[in-house]
Amino acid sequence: MNQADLETEIRNLRTELDALKASRSRPARFSGAKLRRVLNHRLGRLALIAAVLITPIAVYAAIVKPHTFTAGATISATEVNANFDTLYARVNGLKGFVVKSGTTVIGTYVSSYSGPKVSFFITDQGYFSGVFNDKAGSVSLGFLPSGTITYHTAADCSDTPLFKYETQKVVVDVGGSLYYPTANNPTAVPGYRNGFGSCGTNIDAGTQTTAEFFVGAANDPAVTGVPNSLTEDITVELQ
Repeated sequence: MNQADLETEIRNLRTELDALKASRSRPARFSGAKLRRVLNHRLGRLALIAAVLITPIAVYAAIVKPHTFTAGATISATEVNANFDTLYARVNGLKGFVVKSGTTVIGTYVSSYSGPKVSFFITDQGYFSGVFNDKAGSVSLGFLPSGTITYHTAADCSDTPLFKYETQKVVVDVGGSLYYPTANNPTAVPGYRNGFGSCGTNIDAGTQTTAEFFVGAANDPAVTGVPNSLTEDITVELQ
């Protein structure tokens, strides 16, 4: 099931749940056999959606129904409605995948790289970053795709980075510290660039102006939403 099919299935399920809620003003008691057929059909479809959403790096919290019915039992409308309300609330509350460290949400999931080791995310403040997690106690922030470029005045690219555009809202690791672009321009066009894992000469320096660059600042979680460090493994969950 691809993304489009999944979204269609969720919309259809929501429509059916709306119809069920609109028509639930029925006699206060139902036969157990009839209700089980309805519940099994609806919950079976939701289970299919949940199965699609679960990946090696994504976990989906189980839906716990408030009431379980047995064969031949007489069931009250209150219990039926409570079960459907639980399902209805969960489906309506689906927001998307988030990246979490332990129980802390650090951003909306964007994509992964190198299997489950690297997860890219966007924070509520709109900053893009990535986290590397080797599942062996090492969690590193500021990991970005190899095409991400920072600019420097130092020949070894070890100084505070410059960014080409302020609108490039990223948080990147440079020399073990996290940086993000500010609104400040440098005093000179940078002579070096760091990208694709190597530092080299900025061959375009002669045609660039200082107005094209913005000075990096040490990461401020209050501004970017990206924490300076993490101690717990990363998971991607549907929330």
